[in-house]
Amino acid sequence: MRPRIDLIAAAAWTVVLGIALAHDLYSTGTQIMDMAYAEARANLNKDITLRRWGTAHGGVYVPITETQKSVPWLDHVPGRDVTTTDGRRLTLLNPATMLRQMMDRFAQDYGIRGRITGLKYLNPANAPDEWERHQLEAFARGEGREVWAEADMGGAPHLRYLRAMMMEPGCDKCHAILGYKTGDFRGATGINLPLAPYYEQIAAERRKHALSYGGIWLLGLIGIGAASRNMRRRDEERDAAEKRYRTLFEQSRDGILMVDPQTRRFVEFNTVAHTQLGYTREEFAGLSLLDIEAVESAEDTAAHVEKIRRHGWDNFETRHRSKDGEIRDVHVVVQLVEIDGKPQLHCTFRDITERKQTERALQLYANIFENSGEAILITDRDNRIIAANAAFSRLTGYGVDEVRGQNPKLLASGRTGPETYQQLWAALRESGFWQGELWDRRKDGVTYPKWAAISAIRSPAGEVDHYIASFTDISERKAAEERIDYLAHHDALTGLPNRFSLESRLAQSLLTAQREGQMAAVLFIDMDRFKTINDTLGHHAGDQLLIAVAQRLKAAVRESDIVSRQGGDEFVVVLNGLQTANDATSVAGKLLRSLGEEYAIEGNILHSTPSIGIALFPTDGDSVAALLKNADAAMYHAKDKGRNNIQYFTGAMTQAATERLKIELDLHRAIAERQFELHYQPQVRARDGTVCGVEALIRWRHPERGLIPPINFIPVAEEVGLIEPIGAWVLEEACRQLAAWHQAGVKDVCMAVNLSAHQLRSPKIVQCVADCMARYGIEAEELELEITESAAMENPEHAIGQLAALRDLGVKLAIDDFGTGYSSLAYLKRLPIQTLKLDRSFVRDIETDANDAMISGATVALAHALGLEVVAEGVETPGQAAFLTDTHRCDYLQGYLYGKPEPADGLAERLRPSA
Repeated sequence: MRPRIDLIAAAAWTVVLGIALAHDLYSTGTQIMDMAYAEARANLNKDITLRRWGTAHGGVYVPITETQKSVPWLDHVPGRDVTTTDGRRLTLLNPATMLRQMMDRFAQDYGIRGRITGLKYLNPANAPDEWERHQLEAFARGEGREVWAEADMGGAPHLRYLRAMMMEPGCDKCHAILGYKTGDFRGATGINLPLAPYYEQIAAERRKHALSYGGIWLLGLIGIGAASRNMRRRDEERDAAEKRYRTLFEQSRDGILMVDPQTRRFVEFNTVAHTQLGYTREEFAGLSLLDIEAVESAEDTAAHVEKIRRHGWDNFETRHRSKDGEIRDVHVVVQLVEIDGKPQLHCTFRDITERKQTERALQLYANIFENSGEAILITDRDNRIIAANAAFSRLTGYGVDEVRGQNPKLLASGRTGPETYQQLWAALRESGFWQGELWDRRKDGVTYPKWAAISAIRSPAGEVDHYIASFTDISERKAAEERIDYLAHHDALTGLPNRFSLESRLAQSLLTAQREGQMAAVLFIDMDRFKTINDTLGHHAGDQLLIAVAQRLKAAVRESDIVSRQGGDEFVVVLNGLQTANDATSVAGKLLRSLGEEYAIEGNILHSTPSIGIALFPTDGDSVAALLKNADAAMYHAKDKGRNNIQYFTGAMTQAATERLKIELDLHRAIAERQFELHYQPQVRARDGTVCGVEALIRWRHPERGLIPPINFIPVAEEVGLIEPIGAWVLEEACRQLAAWHQAGVKDVCMAVNLSAHQLRSPKIVQCVADCMARYGIEAEELELEITESAAMENPEHAIGQLAALRDLGVKLAIDDFGTGYSSLAYLKRLPIQTLKLDRSFVRDIETDANDAMISGATVALAHALGLEVVAEGVETPGQAAFLTDTHRCDYLQGYLYGKPEPADGLAERLRPSA
């Protein structure tokens, strides 16, 4: 209600003061306007008085001057102009004219204009305006004798006062001519008083009144406010006194019970008391202490109450039981008080269940802190150590007492950069947490990496109180990470950078070369015949050979160069800072010689040579991928040139590499779709020219390219590991065709089938041959298996064992392309073969080249000396046939002279005995 009384008082004060202000403003305006009316009346009275005086005296004669001429509308008055005895000329001014001149001057000086007007007039200037005409007509009708009006004249407010004028004696001198006589209504005299000064005075007075009343109104409000505050203060103090106990009682965060010490029942209780224990107010009102005590019996409660009555108070911890049976820990303060002459127990209890749980949790945390396997360190807000656990001491070697009060930087090793600490403190300021890797030093001086997690502990006000850090030694993890990183970038066997590392390092080398205007060279190196060594002596020996190759490569180049293992027996060397291509040539020559020297591996002397392909930056490519691709192509070119040599990349090689890749891709499809076919070339007996056998020669009938000769795809098949399934198909198809010829009546024809070096190395080759012979009913003497000289000499001991096993099947064995390899006679005589095939390169020029003739003759003689038969390949002319047969007694001949390779159908008739 008090705010309404204040508003009512303020509103009443405002209304009363407003009425008074309105009254004073109205009175002030009225008084000032009365003054205007009085002044107008006074001025008009003065005008009339002067006019009457002038009339009574008949006017006034004044000298005629430039400014005072004779009055024109008085021409009818006799004696208007006279001449004095002294010769001066005078003119008569009647009262109206004198008054007009005076009022013009008065209007000029004071703005108040008086005038005379009438419905009939002598002076045209006295003609009435509209308002004056209307009033004159009213006066003429006898409707009043004066009139007032506030009107706008010339854009300014004026008070207009007009009074009727009658003909008096003396007026007829001038106005009788208009038909008036004494007593007639002749017109009116008036006054026009400017009101602007009076309006300004009214406005000024109103402002003064408004300011005065405003000040009074404000003072009144201040007084009302002060009085209201005093009343409110007295009321609040009274209310506070009345409600203090109730507020403390009801709004206390603690439960409060007023208990009758006799009955132990609750006399009064606050909301917290019953809600903490889960009761409604109505339910709780019917309970006693015995209903909520969880640890004391009725006797114990009675004894406790008696103790309180004796001592007057007590405080203790006990346990209460809530409505749902939950036991709550409480702290109780009891005081014996007297209310209305009756003793009561004032019990205040606080639920300390959470505190008890917190204490137990803190004890648990303390145990965790002390027994944690991770080192834990706590500092104050100034980063001074205040606590550390046992794991900290075990890890750092410092006891807690040694570090207490010190800054944790005493643990720093100096290996962690300042930017890490800057990021650490920035994160703690922004998010209150940081984790990362730091390097520390133990008390014994050993440095170690640790993984730390640091948190800022803030007070409720948001200020940092403590910092807590936990950390572990990650030396083992770091070592493992470094090992993993090393393995990710290095070859596990040789320790050289791997393919991934090579690409990034080569990219940097190219940027440096481009920036400094230098050349760089990429050398792609493949070790020849490594697979033979690996398959024969085992992977361990092969690994040792690769390690030795890596060591020789590193020893042969500069520290600034890059040596990498790509995988298998392939290595890449990057030569940096070259001025000319010849710089790469000299290093490549050095590598060729070094890698070609013999290797002593596990008691064996091994031989392997490198095939080296070179691509130059920037002429052969300006990217990592291009250079590696082109160097690889050059390396294959080196292999095609006979291995153990160096080849530079050319554009033609790129085309050849592209062609080779396409052949490789198409070969997989060719095997799946059986696009191969066999052509057969006859072999004849030299003595009589009869056909005694055929050599099965594979052809690839490509769906787009047509018939592809073996020279174009067999080397690729050997390189990519497809030669074994192709060779197996050739053996299968040759045996099938031989069986078909048998059924067609062809007898006593030997089928010669070529075996690749891969097939010879395969442990399945013997069983495969046996299965084919059995499947198609082929007799042992009807099948001849040919291997090249180079395949036999890759690993002579292994070749001897494989060939012996094949010979045990009864098949014939032949060495193909004899004379093109590097056969050792010691091994040759141990090979279980029956036939040598003289390579066509020697046969071609035996008629014109004495050396070829000599080599061919010697080869035939050598074979016969070893008990071997000889097949001469590439016989195309009768002269070649005569030289081989008549001169050197060659056993068998094969070549275009006797037939080109052709499909089986075209050859069948020629093979029949009747032919």
